Amino acid sequence: MGGGAPVSVQSMTNTKTEDVESTVAQILRLEAAGCDIVRVAVPTMEAAEAGLTGMEFASGIPGTIGGGVTMNAGAYDGEMSQVVVRV
Repeated sequence: MGGGAPVSVQSMTNTKTEDVESTVAQILRLEAAGCDIVRVAVPTMEAAEAGLTGMEFASGIPGTIGGGVTMNAGAYDGEMSQVVVRV
């Protein structure tokens, strides 16, 4: 697969993102299980204001919000444009 490129294992959190402690704990469990990429949804303003900045450093798994903002990512009837106030 991938012409010799390594396979990346990815998953997505299923916690309420505004519960930062539970979300980070789940990310750390996924990392310990060998996950390379973890996706985190930010479907509400409450989740966006929960203080998730820097979460990727806490988990050791790379991630950014920049791609989601640039592409206006969306899921569960929400889009980044509905929660991003300014960049």
